[in-house]
Amino acid sequence: MNCPRCFWVTIPTVSPGLQIFLISVATKFSMESKMYSRKIIVAPMVRVCTLPFRLMAIDYGADLVYTEETIDFKMLRSVKKDNEILGTVDFVDKSDGTVFFRTCTKEQGKVIFQLGTCDPQRALKVGKMVEPYVAGLDVNMGCPKEFSIKGGMGAALLTQPEKVSCKFLFPFNLCILNLYCCHQQNTKRFTNLSSGGSKEITCYEDIERFRIETGAASVMLARAAMWNCSIIRQQGFIPLDEVVETYLRYCVDFDNQFTYSKYTVQNMLRELQDTPRGKAFLETQTLQEICQIWDLKEYFEAKLKEQNDLQKLKNIKCESNKTYMPPNADYVSITEMVENGQKHFEMAVKFIRGNFNNADLPKMLLNTHIFRKNLTGPAFTCAVQDKFFGATVEVDGIKYSSTLREKSRRYSEQAAAMVCLHVLKVVDKTYGFTPTVGARKYQHVIDDMKTTRKGEKRDSSGNNNSGADTVSEADIKKQKVKVLEANGSEDVEKGTAVQTVAS
Repeated sequence: MNCPRCFWVTIPTVSPGLQIFLISVATKFSMESKMYSRKIIVAPMVRVCTLPFRLMAIDYGADLVYTEETIDFKMLRSVKKDNEILGTVDFVDKSDGTVFFRTCTKEQGKVIFQLGTCDPQRALKVGKMVEPYVAGLDVNMGCPKEFSIKGGMGAALLTQPEKVSCKFLFPFNLCILNLYCCHQQNTKRFTNLSSGGSKEITCYEDIERFRIETGAASVMLARAAMWNCSIIRQQGFIPLDEVVETYLRYCVDFDNQFTYSKYTVQNMLRELQDTPRGKAFLETQTLQEICQIWDLKEYFEAKLKEQNDLQKLKNIKCESNKTYMPPNADYVSITEMVENGQKHFEMAVKFIRGNFNNADLPKMLLNTHIFRKNLTGPAFTCAVQDKFFGATVEVDGIKYSSTLREKSRRYSEQAAAMVCLHVLKVVDKTYGFTPTVGARKYQHVIDDMKTTRKGEKRDSSGNNNSGADTVSEADIKKQKVKVLEANGSEDVEKGTAVQTVAS
């Protein structure tokens, strides 16, 4: 209770009855529930705790894994789909196909769904939706971020004690009370939790030592697990490269969103982003490119083929997040049709901004071609369906479009222009499929990856011992301190080592 690492979770002045209830519930769950007794738990982290990271954490020994926070409104506008291609259960946005929550049998009994809510009825509805697939439902009652506060969620709930009730938290004997540390002014002390530990917890043995010293029931890790998830592995650290490879394989297996995958790997690399390979990674635009850097190109292509073959076999319409770009236009068929007496050409191409220089964007090249050849156009039209854009460009009375939809009007128009350029053979066959010269400053790192990987070995701290990528342990420790000092501004939902239920 007097440990210098401990501080009190705080709530505003509330009625004595409610205070007693909350303390008694927390005590009951800390003392009697095996679920939170001497467990290693991976905390909810925005964009990190999707299915691939959770499964990797379970592989390394996590007893419980949290999802990232999902807002109740999002879940309530989703529909449940059994994904036969991936072997998962997905909760998908009705309008644009965004996956809000994806789970599989491997994490059953271990996954805790974190919910952002300010309304008991909405929380109950979401709880009923996910009840068959999760081990617990956690209501975020401590996040001090402006987004949560303005929405009446997170720490704002602590100012609305009338909403905190047994009916709210335990509607179907599934929910667990998990109160997070937050900083509020003019508040009362309520129950004891531990926070911190980023500096102290540097290996597996430190986790149990930290739990004993703080007297808490279990240890929850966020940043320490994010940096190198094998810290929770009883057998000890494994090289960071292997951790990244394991994570990327799961990303490919379960079609993880590219931006989330890149964000997570970026947080694993930390100071290694300044190396040539790290800079090449920062230039990536697809999961396919990230896999190339870690020599997983063949794995990506094999898994993609497996999923596509399964899709055809089962005759399933599958909208994938993966963007697979073949090496050139020869791999993409051109479909010619006639609509109302007008020719229309289609290709399945995606506009990937990082593959172009500012001076060779498709619309710019198309305008130049039209001017030189004295053609009519270009005239762009755009159709919007479920928040996705599909553009068509008309040049000299002929229409051109891509069958792949984009999330912005600008990108869809660039894709349509790219189709026109390829059909008219104005550009090289690799245009748009691979980065143009100068578009990627560190493209040579990817091209020579098989060579540069030879002799590369990382120690347990993620240190690379091969030439330019070498970072000393002292440098890592200094960087870690800097990150910790600035962690108040990081977009990670919870603290690095939060002790959850007080003993």
